[in-house]
Amino acid sequence: MGRSTIYLLLFLISFGCRDEDPEPVKVVANFTPENAKIKQGQSVEFEDISEGNPNKRNWTFAGGDPASSTESNPVVTYNAPGNYEVKLTVTGNGQGNSDTKTGIVEVRELVQVVVDFSADRLEIKTGESVNFEDTSEGSPTSWEWKFEGGNPSTSSEKNPVVSYASAGVFYVSLTARNGDTEATETKGAYIKVREPVQVIAEFKAEPSAIFEGQSVNFADLSEGAPTSWEWTFEGGSPSTSSAQNPTVNYEKEGSYAVTLTVHNEDTQQTKAISDFITVKKQEVKVSSDFAVDADGWKIIGDGQGGSNLFASYSPFKGLDDSGYIYAKDYVTGGVWYFLAPDKYSGDKSGFYGGEISFWLIQKSNMNNQFKSKDIILKGNGLEIFYYHDSFPGLDWTSYSVKLDESAAWYIETNKLASKDQIKSVLANITSVMIRGEFQTGADTGGLDQFEFLPKE
Repeated sequence: MGRSTIYLLLFLISFGCRDEDPEPVKVVANFTPENAKIKQGQSVEFEDISEGNPNKRNWTFAGGDPASSTESNPVVTYNAPGNYEVKLTVTGNGQGNSDTKTGIVEVRELVQVVVDFSADRLEIKTGESVNFEDTSEGSPTSWEWKFEGGNPSTSSEKNPVVSYASAGVFYVSLTARNGDTEATETKGAYIKVREPVQVIAEFKAEPSAIFEGQSVNFADLSEGAPTSWEWTFEGGSPSTSSAQNPTVNYEKEGSYAVTLTVHNEDTQQTKAISDFITVKKQEVKVSSDFAVDADGWKIIGDGQGGSNLFASYSPFKGLDDSGYIYAKDYVTGGVWYFLAPDKYSGDKSGFYGGEISFWLIQKSNMNNQFKSKDIILKGNGLEIFYYHDSFPGLDWTSYSVKLDESAAWYIETNKLASKDQIKSVLANITSVMIRGEFQTGADTGGLDQFEFLPKE
């Protein structure tokens, strides 16, 4: 073959190739999400990364909003939790291609915050603190507290401690967040703060002056509603007590202190009084048995023709056949009394609750007997008196009268003496008088075995 022939073949081949169409570029669908893992209510931006320069797109979004799109890079919102499929179909150069990605979008449910909280105390006193505790559900990660009237007034701690300086009723508010949601809970009138009640210790004793072996009744007079009591009794039995109103016995002479500490829910206070209780030696019997003489007794009134005369003494025919005193009355009218000597005067308060005991006799015809004051005690400007239920007879008659309000002592006619009046007279006796005349006209009366007896 010649060279010319070869050139001709090459020309024909080259010409024939120019007349054929080029092969088209293949379209391949593909896409990628910006963030395929989201929370419900969030959006995903999809990017078309298909090959072959497609000019049309058709997106399908299961569970998305919108559910379809023709945009190159659509943004889709997912409002319900789940795993969702996305499909992209592209066309171009007379070709079409699809890409389906199953479960590519993962939408998780939002964790809802349910706010709640508690406090270790809802009622406190000023100056005290409250421990708050977050009890919210939904795993919150941040907290925003507000405390009306509190210090601090706000806090970002999970479980803050708050103090309150002023009295009042205050709200508390908490907003909690967990990255998904937030919620707020406000509790009005939640914390009640009051001023502390100050207790004031006070007490009294009845009586505060006694004799050996006697008891004292103590009464709590404290203010501020105390709920507990701590007594200390110097020289007393018991020496301590937790009773509100104890009774204490004292055996020995002396002056003793009393201390009371009272408590209420808020405060405490102590009061101590030195020498508050006075204990005197126990009284012993004071008596006149007239075994030797008249023992200083006198006659007052119209007996023996005069007044304030010494009583007559007889060494015979007394109650115990040893002796007694008597007086003869020669005057009609009036009334005469045996007047006790000084040993029966003065402070006889230790005889309160004791008794007067004596014997009387009449030497008369027992006619024309009359009622009058039978025993008269004077002291501290007062006079108390007593009436016998019966007259003495021709034989010795015994009388015994209690020295307290259980006996019918009078302060006025038809008015009984009070306990305090009786005690006042006994505290400073100036006169003890025993009636000796019971008959109008001439008579003779005798007295024997007179005794002042202390309370047993």
